[in-house]
Amino acid sequence: MKSIYEYIDSILSETGLPFYHGMPEFDEQNPEPEKYLVYDEYETPVYLGDGIYPRKRYFFTVNIFTPYADENLFKGLESRLIRGGFVYTGGGKVGEEKTFPYKEQYYKEFQILWEV
Repeated sequence: MKSIYEYIDSILSETGLPFYHGMPEFDEQNPEPEKYLVYDEYETPVYLGDGIYPRKRYFFTVNIFTPYADENLFKGLESRLIRGGFVYTGGGKVGEEKTFPYKEQYYKEFQILWEV
């Protein structure tokens, strides 16, 4: 069985964009891509009556860095994750950064129940 990280990585790889778990450092040797995804997560256990938790609920935030609002990218990302069993819970625009990473930043939030 895949780990939750292998699973989300396999889904995000379908976008064809570079993606990272946590914000990477960009420099001359590792330049910032025009568009890319960065995801973070947190988890909560789902307990049974005996105090054992066979599942965890994972909450993922996928940050989308792009020079402009790309509705096709947003809808494609949402549909891929929903087809993969995630529930889309919301999203929005963080803002336009004038220092770093020089992109507009949008976010989409998802959750999934995962066997552990």
